[in-house]
Amino acid sequence: MSVVGRGAGGAELPLLQEWEGHLVESLGSLWGVPHLEVFQVLGSTNDRVKALAGNGADPWTVVLAEAQTGGRGRGGKGWDSPAGKGIWLSVLVPSGGHEADALLSIRVAMATADVLEAIYDVEDGEERGIRVKWPNDLLLRGRKLGGILCETAGRGGVVVGIGLNVGQRALEFPPELRTSAISLADGFGGGVSRVELAGEIVTAIRVAAGAGGGRLTEAELQAYLARDALLGERVDSELGGRGVALGITPRGSLMLERDGGKLVEVLAGSVARVPR
Repeated sequence: MSVVGRGAGGAELPLLQEWEGHLVESLGSLWGVPHLEVFQVLGSTNDRVKALAGNGADPWTVVLAEAQTGGRGRGGKGWDSPAGKGIWLSVLVPSGGHEADALLSIRVAMATADVLEAIYDVEDGEERGIRVKWPNDLLLRGRKLGGILCETAGRGGVVVGIGLNVGQRALEFPPELRTSAISLADGFGGGVSRVELAGEIVTAIRVAAGAGGGRLTEAELQAYLARDALLGERVDSELGGRGVALGITPRGSLMLERDGGKLVEVLAGSVARVPR
């Protein structure tokens, strides 16, 4: 296991040899990944994995950071990634083809929600269940718990990045996020290690990637329907305008019913609820 990595511009970055009391090399073996890097501070785990992919890294390479200085969500929006308070990691996933890759955000969100509810023993239909806000956000009690960012990498791979709020208390979030963000600690309480969470998330990403196929199955659509945070809500979409959200299609696009009954398929872009 090397002791330095390379950041933007080739600068050396020290790699941690232990994380949360575990040897990093042992964690890589435990999680079944060919290469694991853990940094104290990193600009972006996605950027690091893309750099590794460009140098021929093996599929399922994982990069994790205690803190990110340049964490981001969709559209380049900043993602608050404080030290020791979350899971900030990225995985190099082999491409399943353009259509399957386009569904990774949804499939990763669903698989992650499943493993988190299993960890916290959440039963079907509970108010504290995790919802998915199209196309890539995890919500708990209506607030953002986590997000997924998928980006293309070299040699036909996809970088799947996930940010998950774990240990923050409400007043630890930046003021502008205190009414819209939530952590596992505030939602479920403590008692689960970040090592366990990270390992389960890596497994969730493998499950999502293994689903394959360029269309969501009927079972996947029904599972999504049960978690759909926008279903029946009036929303404003970046590319499709305003309408009522009616769920998603087999290829993962959002269906909106515009005023007058016209149906619009939204392929990408941000979506926000319209205040009632």
